[in-house]
Amino acid sequence: MKDHSLVKETFRIAWPAVVESVFVVLVGMLDTYMVSPLGKQTIAGISLANQPKILIYIVFFAANAAISALIARRKGAGNKEGVHNMYMTGLLFTVAAGIVLSVLCVVFAKPIIQLFGGNEDTTPIAVLYFRIIMGGMLFNLLMIYTNAALRGCGNTKITLQTNGVGNIVNIIFNYLLIEGHFGFPALGAAGAGLATVIGQIVACAMCMFALLGKESYIQVRFIRENKSRPTKEAVQSLAKMGGNITCEMLLTRIGFAVTAMITARIGTEPYAAHAVGMHFMNLGFAFGDGMQMAAVSLIGMSLGAKNKAEAKKISVIAQKNGFVHVCCDGGCPSGVCAADLWTVF
Repeated sequence: MKDHSLVKETFRIAWPAVVESVFVVLVGMLDTYMVSPLGKQTIAGISLANQPKILIYIVFFAANAAISALIARRKGAGNKEGVHNMYMTGLLFTVAAGIVLSVLCVVFAKPIIQLFGGNEDTTPIAVLYFRIIMGGMLFNLLMIYTNAALRGCGNTKITLQTNGVGNIVNIIFNYLLIEGHFGFPALGAAGAGLATVIGQIVACAMCMFALLGKESYIQVRFIRENKSRPTKEAVQSLAKMGGNITCEMLLTRIGFAVTAMITARIGTEPYAAHAVGMHFMNLGFAFGDGMQMAAVSLIGMSLGAKNKAEAKKISVIAQKNGFVHVCCDGGCPSGVCAADLWTVF
């Protein structure tokens, strides 16, 4: 904590990611609130559809985490060509895997939902919602992938902007389509799904537009002029790192998924309550997620510049601040109190 410049840089990268994570969770809570007038079956059905979605997304989350780290390392080494080759490698994987999984999820939506505990009350709603959001998942995958690549370059503000605008669009269309307002049809759960996809399309378009700007480290112009493409080295690096992260994330999510499946089989009302409670629990992850994103970017760039000492310092800073608590008695389990952060600046 004595190295103030590194602490400041960590927070400069982290704060947009923290705000983004909090905003995403709050929007999820607001989504639940906006469909609540439709009844507990709708709340439970939408939450049920999100369980297989999250498990399917794990492979992409893992690839994105790996991409952030690998791009950061190449940027730290000053290898701009390597950054763009790595971006194209991840892009090819995201598009190919996204199309295949999207089709499979739409075709086999009903057995997937039933596997996760769908009953007579929730299965029709969950299947309809699942088909809509997974049918349009490619836009979301492209958005979160490009955001991950930009975070690897140290640009977390664009990810905050794209997610913020996309979620605001989602909320607006929730209001218009769930119960029907200003002449729009009342589509219920289908309206919530369509609102989500529309928001993702807007956010995806913003991400792609950001790559056209001269200030972006990853640029469409550079890709076109230098004919950037996937390389064997990039594929091997992504597979090695992404495979390890996938295993870790699967182990983390299996517990949540099993708990949700058990609760869903108890009944619709308990599962609806479980879904609401999980939103509040997710708020606790937001600060740690932001610190994780900052650490991946900064440590990767330090390692790329062959500055292992700085990478270790950043790791310690991110770990300590990830455990910051506001304590009434002034003592924190991590040994770092939130009040201490004021001394950094």
